[in-house]
Amino acid sequence: FFKKFIIDKNGSLLDIGCNTGEFLDLAKENKNILPYGIDFDEECINFTQKKYTSSNINLSCINIANPPNSIGWINSETKAFIKKNELFYDIVLFFGIMHHLLITHRIPLNEIFKLLNNLTKNYVVFEFVNKEDKKFLDLAGKNIYLYEYFNQDFFENEIIKYFKIEEKVNYKDNKNRIIY
Repeated sequence: FFKKFIIDKNGSLLDIGCNTGEFLDLAKENKNILPYGIDFDEECINFTQKKYTSSNINLSCINIANPPNSIGWINSETKAFIKKNELFYDIVLFFGIMHHLLITHRIPLNEIFKLLNNLTKNYVVFEFVNKEDKKFLDLAGKNIYLYEYFNQDFFENEIIKYFKIEEKVNYKDNKNRIIY
């Protein structure tokens, strides 16, 4: 799906939670895409930087749940990550992150969508993870009752407040995850 999606796109792409760069690999095949990746895991960023030493992929160790603030004299030398990147990216990838922000950091889904809407001019490619997913269950643990409301209908009713759903792709081997 992603390879088909990215083939005719251009502009800047941000992969939030890029891990070791699997989707950045696909994005860099399109010479009209300028790829950026962020992840909170410094080892993943270091590994990925070594992999891309001679490419135009920009990587940063950033925790999207707690992004860097403005710093410097009167907080004016370096802008905050979110402010600096407001409506900068043409495409934002958001795979395997939603349930971490929702459960671990207790960030409401609408706030996640607001953030993504603030970062992109055009597209968000978003992975929905439902509450029956093994990783979701592992993260929620005994607090799973807090997410009784969380299903595909709830997700879609929230996402359409910020984005137009152009396509939905079900994973062949995991019925608990959908790409939008």
